[in-house]
Amino acid sequence: MAKRKIEGVVRDRPLTGDEAKRYREIREQVVAERPEIESRVRVGTGTDPVRSVVEELKQARIERGLTLAEVSRISGLRVATLSGLESGERKLPSVRSLDRYAKALGKRIKLSIEDASANAG
Repeated sequence: MAKRKIEGVVRDRPLTGDEAKRYREIREQVVAERPEIESRVRVGTGTDPVRSVVEELKQARIERGLTLAEVSRISGLRVATLSGLESGERKLPSVRSLDRYAKALGKRIKLSIEDASANAG
């Protein structure tokens, strides 16, 4: 994840004590929540189910100590295809590609549909 440096904020007046206190509280909250947010991004627990599946497959590949070339040989998928999946370049992989990738890792893809209201709350 690229880090950006924020140069600074120019205000037409100094912060009041209450404003400074509130900004400090917000910064502390961001610092406290950041690891969980970054973890969610890495693991793919966001709203994109395809990205989540690909992240799980990538993690399984890494845990098994397999290279993309080895998974390519086992699955029959090109290294470039696998790399594109893992990097997010290929945003809409076919179910067949995901299935071949999963099988190469001893996994299987399970698709399901549920009511959208099941996730609310």
